[in-house]
Amino acid sequence: MFSVQSFTERQREMIVGPIEDFRKELWKRFEEIGRDKWPRSVLRLMREQKLQKVKELRELCERGSLEDRSSRKDGEENY
Repeated sequence: MFSVQSFTERQREMIVGPIEDFRKELWKRFEEIGRDKWPRSVLRLMREQKLQKVKELRELCERGSLEDRSSRKDGEENY
């Protein structure tokens, strides 16, 4: 069953207004970080560092080293 409701302009502003404001803020921030450039950069970094999981990337960032991965425990696998 399909229902259509009509709203007054004030009701619409109260309901849809905050959602529109939030959408605009998200879009602004998305533009600030370079749109879809950062996911490609992260994927490239993971590929270069031979990382398979986001958890591994997080651990690498926490260690603060992208070059030296020798701190990996002996016998620890990269999967």
